[in-house]
Amino acid sequence: MIQDSDLIGISCTSYTSDKTIQVVKYLKSNLNVPVVWGGIHATFNPEECLKYADIVCIGEGEEAMLELANKLSKKEEIIKIKNLWVKKSGKIYKNDVRPLIQNLDELPFEDYDLENQWTLENDKLIKMNENHLGPNIFTPLNLIEYPYRIRQLKVSRFMAVHTSRGCPFSCTYCCNYTLKNIYQNKGTFVRKRSMKNVIKELEEIKNKFTSVDVIFFTDDTFFIRSNEEIKLFSREYKKKINLPFICCTDPLNFNETKLKLLLDAGLKRIKMGIETGSEEINRNLYNRFITNKKILTIAKTLNKYRNKMLLVEYQFIIANPYETEKDILATIDLLEKLPRPYYFQVFSLVFSPGTQLYYKAMNDGIIKFKKNTCYDVNYVNYGRNLMIKSKKLNTLYLNLLLTLMGGTVTSSRYKLLPRSLLKLLINKKIIFFFNKYTFLTKILIKISPANLGIKLSLVFKAYARNLWTLVRR
Repeated sequence: MIQDSDLIGISCTSYTSDKTIQVVKYLKSNLNVPVVWGGIHATFNPEECLKYADIVCIGEGEEAMLELANKLSKKEEIIKIKNLWVKKSGKIYKNDVRPLIQNLDELPFEDYDLENQWTLENDKLIKMNENHLGPNIFTPLNLIEYPYRIRQLKVSRFMAVHTSRGCPFSCTYCCNYTLKNIYQNKGTFVRKRSMKNVIKELEEIKNKFTSVDVIFFTDDTFFIRSNEEIKLFSREYKKKINLPFICCTDPLNFNETKLKLLLDAGLKRIKMGIETGSEEINRNLYNRFITNKKILTIAKTLNKYRNKMLLVEYQFIIANPYETEKDILATIDLLEKLPRPYYFQVFSLVFSPGTQLYYKAMNDGIIKFKKNTCYDVNYVNYGRNLMIKSKKLNTLYLNLLLTLMGGTVTSSRYKLLPRSLLKLLINKKIIFFFNKYTFLTKILIKISPANLGIKLSLVFKAYARNLWTLVRR
């Protein structure tokens, strides 16, 4: 399938980089074809990637890859192409990045032609078809999570669409701070596609893939646009696309005017990162200048429109070794104050190479082995993350409690925890007991429904996807 290729490109995150190394080694041992490794992991770890690949692409690669392909086809020298680090004759040529692409409308749409695309299914490479697009986000399991108005959405699958690049914030656990430094003085970092361009792509998607019933805008925050931009988008989207959609917001760019416009256009679910109820951790560790008062004001506004959309998803970070008992109790206090119902999404903190928090954790001795980082742990595998960090977490019990609280939150309960029990479980004597006998907490982590649920859900999804593929063929 790739025997006749003149260039092979590969991209991954740090979590899948070990598997990527296996793939690159196999390719290099069987084919005499240059391999270029790009993506966020390669951008932050070019030396590591160049041990295996011939070329590494730093940052945004559209123009660099086009120049590389043209030069290879003409048999010209490639060692001076900007954005590329090139290994040749035992020497590494390191080139600076070119200016950021300022007009995103100049870029072509994603390649939606499935004729020449393949995917791995049941250990076999098969041609892609429409069933391999974004998975069904509203599975039978999720019906339990979204009992409010879910039946109004007859969803078969979603399509992810990105309409901007860059993030206005510099959170320490995220790649954007380092990316901004790489591209310092190389143009405006946050760029947006025009609404006309976005609608045109969505029309192409809708016409080509009839089973796509939901659009997921994967921008860091869709709300960075002005009221006028949102107004234009909402009018055109409702007229030409008219499909339910999901997007993310943030506390600083959110306002009610934008929300009302998007709801009228078809917004059915909104996600917002809060991260912690500790203002000190948000401000001093995460570099997020958000007050709980501001969050509660926004939550009150969102709750006014709860009958027009699915549950609002509030996202929080757990398994943070820098958080104290006081910090986590502040998170629980904020969760208690958020207007119900809502969805409480838990993410485990992972230390990603290239981020500020990664280097701080390295200097502080929190990271000592590869398994302590995102190389070896996933941000949704709560139990494993807690166990790996158990020696560094002085708040292991309270973190377990947060995992049990994650999910749908109603007036009477968190997903796996009756609300009436919460006051007892955060009693100082109970916390002291489990902090003293950490082996009991570890046992509870291993057998907790949240941890077992992750494992069961992965098994379920694997079998469900195979069954669904057979049914849809």
